[in-house]
Amino acid sequence: MKRIKFKQPKLYWAIIAVFFIIIWVVGFPKKHKRLIRKSVAGMLKDGDNSSMICKNTMIIGENDIKVINKHSTEITSREGIKEVKVYDDMILIYLSGFTAHIVPTRYLTKENKEDLLDKLDIFRNMTMIQ
Repeated sequence: MKRIKFKQPKLYWAIIAVFFIIIWVVGFPKKHKRLIRKSVAGMLKDGDNSSMICKNTMIIGENDIKVINKHSTEITSREGIKEVKVYDDMILIYLSGFTAHIVPTRYLTKENKEDLLDKLDIFRNMTMIQ
């Protein structure tokens, strides 16, 4: 049995490798978006998501925050809140690196927003982002 040697120079294989890397880099964003869309569509198709997308009521106490909706009640203690970030259009209350309570501020009056921020000021690591 004879061995066949490829006698192409190293530059030939380097050019081919660079060509495949360029194709992958150019096509990756499109493939990634398609994968994310497919994943989200699958999650939405799996079942009833009304507990995630519904009207919530937030009650801020001295030691905890209660979030109440028609399906559940969630109580978060002061120690469970990692960070509070304030943007122009929303307030994010982070419970971990991945979960947060999102408070849209577009329907709040200036006085209501200031009152909410005063109540949230008792929680640690408050960050203002403009």
